Amino acid sequence: MSIDLTFREVGSFEAESPLDRQLTQLEENASRAFASVALQARSKLKPTETKTEAYTAKLGELVVTSGTLTVTLPVATPQNAGEVVGVLRQSGTVTVMAASGLVQGAATDSLGTSGLYRYESTGVGWWR
Repeated sequence: MSIDLTFREVGSFEAESPLDRQLTQLEENASRAFASVALQARSKLKPTETKTEAYTAKLGELVVTSGTLTVTLPVATPQNAGEVVGVLRQSGTVTVMAASGLVQGAATDSLGTSGLYRYESTGVGWWR
C-alpha cells in the first residue's frame, strides 16, 4: 500500500468547492496517509519452525514454541533499542531470558498461557 501524497495547501483549493468540504477532504487524506504510515511501520516478525528445545532468538524473529523450553533473547544494546522478538507459546511452559540483562525487570519471564508475546528492547533490557 503506497501513501497518497496529493495534499494541497488550503488556499490552493478551487473556488467552486466550499471550504468546509475541502477541509474535510484534507483531514480525510491526512488520516488515511497517517494510517498507511502506521501500518507500514509495524514490524513484521519472521516465524521460525516450531522449537521444542532451548533456542536463542534473533532480532525480528517470531519464535514458535511447543513444550517446555527456554527462549533466550539477544543482548539488548542502545543500537537495537526498539527492535522486537516475538514468542508464540502453543503448549508447555516457556521461560524467556536475555543473553544479558533483564526481561520484564527480572532474570526470566515465564509464559504459562498460550498466546503471542512481543518483547521489545529498551537498549538495556527487554519488556513485553
